[in-house]
Amino acid sequence: MIKTVRTAFLGREAVTMDLRKHRGTSEYGQNFTSFYSHIESITTEFKLFYKLLQNAPIISSLNAPVLHQIFKNSAALYITFSHILSAWRQRDVNENRFYIYPNMYLDLQYETIVNFLASSYNPNSLAKTLSDYSFPAKEALTTCVKILNKPCPCFDIFSDVDVAIVILLVVIQSSLSAGKDPSAWGDLVFLLSELQFYKISTTKIMRTMYLITGSSVLHKVETSDSFVL
Repeated sequence: MIKTVRTAFLGREAVTMDLRKHRGTSEYGQNFTSFYSHIESITTEFKLFYKLLQNAPIISSLNAPVLHQIFKNSAALYITFSHILSAWRQRDVNENRFYIYPNMYLDLQYETIVNFLASSYNPNSLAKTLSDYSFPAKEALTTCVKILNKPCPCFDIFSDVDVAIVILLVVIQSSLSAGKDPSAWGDLVFLLSELQFYKISTTKIMRTMYLITGSSVLHKVETSDSFVL
């Protein structure tokens, strides 16, 4: 599993503390981060995750429909984990920024997040004014601040071993049969309790943006019958 993570994550941008290479909502030109920058990055994350599952022990031997169902079940929890991992690894760069992907940040200001979400506008969008983005912006800001101010100890992970373990747990937890008592998994599930909490916020934001824009990578993943990104 560790080798699988290393191989899959070769496609993930390496973390750098060189601010000249960072992209964000305070940057200019090609380093400016818009909502479409987020769409490109989340698509890359899902592709890496799918590749990881295709090469993971045991999971890789499953037939394609079953593997895809695992991917769909785990997608929201995985992307939540990837956001938190990125933010926690670069948390010391600037306390007023949240790194949603390696070297890509959002400024933790309500107006900035509203403008970031509003950059998703298209002719079919239901949003007509900036106030229409109020709910997802407030949800995003509140969640980001909570993550940075009250991190779960399990987020302080840096090695490939740590990442492999958490991703494996993400898959296990997401694939539990309905009604199964989570306590049966003992302390390992406690490690994911915070992730589950933040996953709720992540899905709220993404589904609200889907309602506004009519498009969502997560919605596409969760409703597809095969890998189509």
